[in-house]
Amino acid sequence: MLIADSLAPIVDMCFSSGSPGLVDSWMGALAFTAQLYFDFSGYSSMAVGLGYMMGFKFTENFNTPYLSQSFSEFWRRWHISLSSWLRDYVYIPLGGNSGSGWLTWRNLFITMLLSGIWHGANWTFVIVGAFYGLVLPLERLVGLNNSRSAGMAGVMRTIICMTVTVFVLTMFRAPTIPDGLNVYAGMVGMNGWMGDGVHLFYPEFAVLMLSLAFIAIYLIEPLYVGRPQFTPATAWHQRADLVYLTLALPLFTLAVSRLLAQSHSPFLYFAF
Repeated sequence: MLIADSLAPIVDMCFSSGSPGLVDSWMGALAFTAQLYFDFSGYSSMAVGLGYMMGFKFTENFNTPYLSQSFSEFWRRWHISLSSWLRDYVYIPLGGNSGSGWLTWRNLFITMLLSGIWHGANWTFVIVGAFYGLVLPLERLVGLNNSRSAGMAGVMRTIICMTVTVFVLTMFRAPTIPDGLNVYAGMVGMNGWMGDGVHLFYPEFAVLMLSLAFIAIYLIEPLYVGRPQFTPATAWHQRADLVYLTLALPLFTLAVSRLLAQSHSPFLYFAF
């Protein structure tokens, strides 16, 4: 919550600007990518943690989605409760992948299109759903849907998947299609470095939170997926626990003090 709420001003300023410049557009797009994940994943983790405290074991809702090497893998790792529901109650009843190639494409497209519309009655959500409805069958066609690569090839696949995800989430966040296109124009330099001449101000604290967000995504979080309790089995995990606690405890203390000092910040997904 500390990271997500600290990034919110960057996102709001970017998407409320008429013609954001190159730096502003990328800062806003990256900030929203991190904000959405930490806000939603954070609240999901709270639910899982509260469940453990009361003797219930809930399924994790996120599994390092930004480390995915394909969009098919991304949807297996992102918002698992929704993607599992769509699989069980939409994709499989439509026929799943038991029919011809054309029917599988149709089923995937309908399922992903509905996943976009599920978020709200906005053409931006329709576009996002349609994009995944087209790209998932293509990945299946070329055999990327269930494969992972090692070494530099795997790193490049993750970078490509992550970069495209940033662009997709930009349209997801935009209030309207023209607003999203304005940010896209800024991201490719069409609005210049300064955009409409008003260079957005980013507090140093928010920039720090953006850096910490992606450090947590790529370095810390993978060590703890599926490990709700501190039960290290190796010396590496013992060292990782120490690093994790060294970073997590100060952030937790700072988050509590910040939340006590500010007004209520609503859960981002209440909008959907």
